[in-house]
Amino acid sequence: MPPAVALIRLLLSLLFITAISADQNVTVDDTFGDPITGEQFVYKPASGGSIPAWNVGQDCPGCFAQPDPDQTYLHTWHDGTTGIMTPMSASINFEGTALYVYCILVHSAVDSYFTTNTNLSFSIDGEVVGSFLDNSPVPAGSNSTYNYNVLVYSIDNLPHAQHSFTLTNGNLSLALLDKVVYT
Repeated sequence: MPPAVALIRLLLSLLFITAISADQNVTVDDTFGDPITGEQFVYKPASGGSIPAWNVGQDCPGCFAQPDPDQTYLHTWHDGTTGIMTPMSASINFEGTALYVYCILVHSAVDSYFTTNTNLSFSIDGEVVGSFLDNSPVPAGSNSTYNYNVLVYSIDNLPHAQHSFTLTNGNLSLALLDKVVYT
């Protein structure tokens, strides 16, 4: 084989290896899960019990929050409304170095029993790594009840490894989980 052909093959194989090892963002839907690994969120408590539980938002006509499905990732979200002492969590495993968590925020109560406060904490590999609190009203001059695609947590300096992520919804809090993205 001529040296030029061998050199071209070597360069192409190096290019292929570089492309394979490049970081890739993976968007994980709250309902459909990880399109690469098939990993699914685990919601606790699951719906169907007598205590407040996570609901598949787009399939929950009884939920007070009714965002526009066209504004959400893959037209889905999970609705978790907590009372006092009823913690709720959503967990998923991923392999990567970064994680971004996106929720929908609500800024207008549709009922006196409905909370629009969002009080979240985040754990990675069993360690609490952050929190998010929002109890703001609708911004002045805005007629929007919902804010979509809100980044509520991010971290970009994780060691490249398998990780376990958990979002915990605090007391008297509404969580509308839309998606996570990992790298």
